[in-house]
Amino acid sequence: MRLVAEHFGLMIDAHALAALAYDGGIFQPQPVIDSLRAATRDVDTFAVRPRLVISTFADVGQTMADDIRTLDHPVCNALAGHVDDLEQVTAERPVPEITSPDDRSPASDNRLLDADDEQEEVLSRIAAGHSVVVKTLPGTGGTQTVINALGDLVRAGRRVLVVSTRRSTLDGVRHRLAGIGLGGMAVSPGSIRQDLIRGISRNEKATAPALAEVDDALVRLRTVLRDYRSAVTLTRPGLGASVLDAVRELTRLAALPSPPSTTARLSLRSLERLAGARGEAAEVLTQAARLGEFRFGPDDSPGTA
Repeated sequence: MRLVAEHFGLMIDAHALAALAYDGGIFQPQPVIDSLRAATRDVDTFAVRPRLVISTFADVGQTMADDIRTLDHPVCNALAGHVDDLEQVTAERPVPEITSPDDRSPASDNRLLDADDEQEEVLSRIAAGHSVVVKTLPGTGGTQTVINALGDLVRAGRRVLVVSTRRSTLDGVRHRLAGIGLGGMAVSPGSIRQDLIRGISRNEKATAPALAEVDDALVRLRTVLRDYRSAVTLTRPGLGASVLDAVRELTRLAALPSPPSTTARLSLRSLERLAGARGEAAEVLTQAARLGEFRFGPDDSPGTA
């Protein structure tokens, strides 16, 4: 009725029109249709056609428009067509510098949950004010990234609105927050009173954790892991390969339909001598085999015959 009044200048009593739809407690839409046709018969561009629509018929458009009039936010202003705010929202932002978790001091490592390199990049962009779209497969850490983003934004004094087309997704976020002791961090429109009370109670009982010993242990363990990773990936000068390269090659050979097997073991000096020129050694072994040097018994392997 509001739109009819604004666009066509017709004043229609909404309550009286709705009352026509019921006769003795029975829904009868035809009187409403006839009344609307009579009221709009002089408007050429207005037509009344019967349709069956199931809805809550909540008129949220006007409420949203009223709220936007009192908001001074760059995104809302950009949507309204303000040039300066549109340029601000669409301006390209510099790519943030990402500090690896291995190099980050424990005091500055405030992630609520673990994050891999790709998640770290997403979180750094969010913290820098980038607008991002992240597509993930189920079970690849999407909710985990959301939880970390919530922690970063709340820690920076921001308010965060989490929306989803599925209730299960929102329940998953609340469950993950509760699992790390932050159940009162989120509030839901359906239980905002209870959520606020729970959040206030949690904050009143919260105490600063003693992290000095934990941070020291983290630094020590991190150093051990980094040294181990460096050791297994280090390329030995005499071999031109690392321990990790050797393990990968052994894994490849073991996965063959008929994997090779041998009990022969070569010393490091022998491997270094063979690393650069295996062709000459192969020729010598071949010639020795032709001369009958090797004998292959039932308990021997090709490497020990």
